[in-house]
Amino acid sequence: MKKLSKLLALLLAAVICFSCLGVSAFASSVKQYGKVDEATGRGGYIAFGDSVARGYGVNGRDLGNYNLYNNRVIPNSYPAVVAEAVGCTVVNDASSPAFNNFVPVCFSGMTLSAAMDLLGIEDDYYDEVYDHGHGDFLLYPLMEKYYSGARDFLVNNATLVTIGLGLSDVAYAPIRRAMEGREELDADFVKAALENMAEGLEYYKRAYPLLLSFIKENNPDATVVLIGNYNVGGDMPVSDDILLPVGHLVTAMVAYTNSYLKQWAEEYGYIYCDITNAETVAAQNDMGVIGEFLDDVGYYGHLSVEGYAYVCRQILELLEEEPSEATNDIAVDLGRFTSVSYVMLDGILLDKSDYSMDGYKLVIPNDRPTAKLLTVAVIGENGKVTVNTYTLSYSCEAGYSAYLISGIDDVSATAKKASMAVYSVAKKAVTAISGFFKTK
Repeated sequence: MKKLSKLLALLLAAVICFSCLGVSAFASSVKQYGKVDEATGRGGYIAFGDSVARGYGVNGRDLGNYNLYNNRVIPNSYPAVVAEAVGCTVVNDASSPAFNNFVPVCFSGMTLSAAMDLLGIEDDYYDEVYDHGHGDFLLYPLMEKYYSGARDFLVNNATLVTIGLGLSDVAYAPIRRAMEGREELDADFVKAALENMAEGLEYYKRAYPLLLSFIKENNPDATVVLIGNYNVGGDMPVSDDILLPVGHLVTAMVAYTNSYLKQWAEEYGYIYCDITNAETVAAQNDMGVIGEFLDDVGYYGHLSVEGYAYVCRQILELLEEEPSEATNDIAVDLGRFTSVSYVMLDGILLDKSDYSMDGYKLVIPNDRPTAKLLTVAVIGENGKVTVNTYTLSYSCEAGYSAYLISGIDDVSATAKKASMAVYSVAKKAVTAISGFFKTK
């Protein structure tokens, strides 16, 4: 039973941390959505999101007053950074009746279904987890007390909306429901959790368009950004001794849910923000699943400080007044790295004159959209070299996209690693697990 419990804990850890998103410099090229039009009274930003949007761990282990209602704006969280960049007034007092022009409706474990109830959007589903309150979940009376004006602000004022919701419905809330009344995580728990997750995924696919339709109908001119989901597992091994990259199994759900967000963004004329490569604390510390990660999934499964900064850059780049046009160039934000040792494209070592660094961004001028694999040896502040491997995809509309599939601090081990084989395993896992959800 002890071994079974450990395996079940692994399953729980892999899934529960899904629900879990600084730069404080003002981006002068970002459109000023916060400026209120005196004639219409319109102008402002509202953010809906879970603990990632809330900023859990954005300042490292110093979580501060993260869960206190009277400190609803966490410094360096992406809503706070975006609000400042677009010219909004940032108000820290959540109980203040004066929303000004910035409202972050972002809670730990926040579900799409809870947001729908708060906004009064009929979805034939009531979020009883939020109603009763479990752990970090917030009670509806408190949520309604502080954010009862969110619907009016969304409809009548907001010119910018960011939405980072959904995976709590697919993972966190279903698991919490499956745990109710159970003293141990047995086989029945696994069965209930998977059934609840399948139900949550169907809700996600059905309800998200209802929220987007509501916004489109009531505030057709708003700029809406759909925040994607990050690869919390990356290529995390089982442990230091067992290097099987089980993190890629978690990647399957991320890829599946993100595919819907991309589809909806195109359908509604909204913006999709890809944060797949955002770094977690576990990845930054080259951590395996068994050990410290299991001891504190909530912290290690959330983004690192640099990971949050990366998300902010991704969002602000999309909100620039004059966004850059798509090219065949390969441009990759390297997260926390600003220096590289070497770069390889499809196994060919590039000359230093063939690429350049612009802050955190690596740029490779490229006139042929055929590249498939990028390997970058990046240099940390301590001089330590990390080898990151990305798989590349190309589209005529968006140009190149790069997805991190491997990043290990041991350079010699990375050199021996068959990166394409790992990618193949990950791809098969995505196909297999996505197929499971599609059949539900």
